[in-house]
Amino acid sequence: MNERIFCRGDVVLIEIPFAERTGSKLRPALIVQNNIGNRASANLIVAAISSQLPAQALPVQYIVPENTPVAQAAGLPRASVVDCGNIATISKRLVRRKMGVFPPEAMSKIDVCLRVSLALD
Repeated sequence: MNERIFCRGDVVLIEIPFAERTGSKLRPALIVQNNIGNRASANLIVAAISSQLPAQALPVQYIVPENTPVAQAAGLPRASVVDCGNIATISKRLVRRKMGVFPPEAMSKIDVCLRVSLALD
């Protein structure tokens, strides 16, 4: 099992499977799983991050503008979108490296996107 410590809000570089399970792509992802699960499980629950920005963001998407303090803290070199509609459970072994971490203010906004995606409100 991977001995690295992962925390909610960490941005990691990881192999994200395609929805059709026909392959995967190396891309950043945001750990959205709680820290108890992060410590106890061999897996992580993540939301995909993409540099392919939508023409209009959906309520399940959090846009990270380029060269902002949030982008810099998260380790994202270009404008990106956290897609809370694209959540996956991934083995910790697939993590290549930690890129950064989202600040608490950004995570609060991402939590809203997660609640919409999962119909928790």
